[in-house]
Amino acid sequence: MIRFLVLVGALVTAVGCGDNQGQAGGSGGDAGTSGTGGDGGNAGTGGGGASGAGGQGGAGGAAPSIAIADVSSEQCVGARLSVDYTLVGASGNLALQLSSPDGSFGESPVVIGSVSGSPGSATMVAFLPGDAMLGGMYRLRLVLNDGELVSEPTATSFNLNPNNPPEASPEPDAFFHQVGDTVSFTANAPDATGFVWNFDNGASSTDENPETTYSGTGTFNAELTARDALGCTTTETAQVVIVSCDATISSEAMVVTDTGSSIGGGGSFETWVCDGGQIEAGLGGSFRAYVESGGEIEIGSGGRFVVHVKAGGTVTYGTGGAFAILAEPGATLVSIGGGLVEIFDCPTIDFDVSSAPNPGCP
Repeated sequence: MIRFLVLVGALVTAVGCGDNQGQAGGSGGDAGTSGTGGDGGNAGTGGGGASGAGGQGGAGGAAPSIAIADVSSEQCVGARLSVDYTLVGASGNLALQLSSPDGSFGESPVVIGSVSGSPGSATMVAFLPGDAMLGGMYRLRLVLNDGELVSEPTATSFNLNPNNPPEASPEPDAFFHQVGDTVSFTANAPDATGFVWNFDNGASSTDENPETTYSGTGTFNAELTARDALGCTTTETAQVVIVSCDATISSEAMVVTDTGSSIGGGGSFETWVCDGGQIEAGLGGSFRAYVESGGEIEIGSGGRFVVHVKAGGTVTYGTGGAFAILAEPGATLVSIGGGLVEIFDCPTIDFDVSSAPNPGCP
């Protein structure tokens, strides 16, 4: 009798699951293999079929889906978009589509970005067309593998505004720095809300006013992309010149051994001023000068100058231009006014003359 009651109880349980689910299918099992939904006649060892469709049982896996997050209701033509999304139960090529201005997608929507997607949450970067119609009620959606899955469009539409980029005027704290110095940059972009800096030394930053260092000499660019609340961007570049107390004299250097020489008029110049040599330089251009003890150089009237002067040498500078003067103790520096000047005190200055002109300074 006890065995009969147990069997009857099991039979009642099985029939009850099918009857209760009816057309919607058997209830999902906790662990076992699910049977066929619908009539519930043969529920598996772990429970009925998946609810809803009545035809597919399963162990509880979520149905594949894509969800896309809203973006700001105000956007800028040509703007860079960062779109958050979640992909469940599928992978493949995800294409980001932009609707028509009325919010519909039609037969051939514009694809503005794509990425290889895998299950999970991520961010896709795309750019709105620069020639898109202003105004509108634009929406976005994601399409997996040319239509295998299609997300619902973004719930909130957005308006496209003209591209009126924010003003930015990036600059370093000083135009000349020595190797190893910390160089501070300022964006000078009061209407911007986002900042991306890229430096020639390989570093980057998203700070408004970042810092970086340089391990070698030369002229380096710092590129800033500033973005406002509508996504409009502007890109501007600042420069910084990195110098060192020691210097290498190249084979292109002009050797000055006597008086009366001059150089200038634009372009790039390099001069090596020997004991007893005198030269005038200016009128624009980029100059590097190496002044030995007993040598003299007068520079001014515009241009960019990096001058190394040893003890006993003389530099006269001013009347416009930008000057970095690296001087040993005992060098004579004479200012005749004007110009941006950075003076660096060097305990010693060594010239590497292995590539210098031959004959050079005695």
